[in-house]
Amino acid sequence: MSLNAAKFNIEKTSGSDLFKSDEEKDGLIWPWPTMNKNVHKLEPGKFGVFAARPDKGKTSMAACMAVDVSKQIEKPILWLNNEGLNRDIKKRCIQAALQLTNEEILNIIKNGEDIDEMYSKATGGGD
Repeated sequence: MSLNAAKFNIEKTSGSDLFKSDEEKDGLIWPWPTMNKNVHKLEPGKFGVFAARPDKGKTSMAACMAVDVSKQIEKPILWLNNEGLNRDIKKRCIQAALQLTNEEILNIIKNGEDIDEMYSKATGGGD
């Protein structure tokens, strides 16, 4: 049995055309300059995965991405999680949106400022 391109729907595209087509694609921009420089945009229908050993920053990275994406789209973001508590993940999202440490956030709260209002403003009104 011989394999052929038509049978497997394999496109014959030049390398130049592949790189040119990346410039034309719409998608989500990564919040990190290195990713934007080396990886194409996250297009609709594509699936992104953050994988690493425990306590290496996956949830913080995902929180940063979710907060950044919330500024790029007008649709809700669905976060499916099988680790950690909802309150801990929301804290990470608040930290990512405000770009503050736990200590800095606690000081702001002690000064009577409204973290929820700051978070809503930082995410463009999202929760």
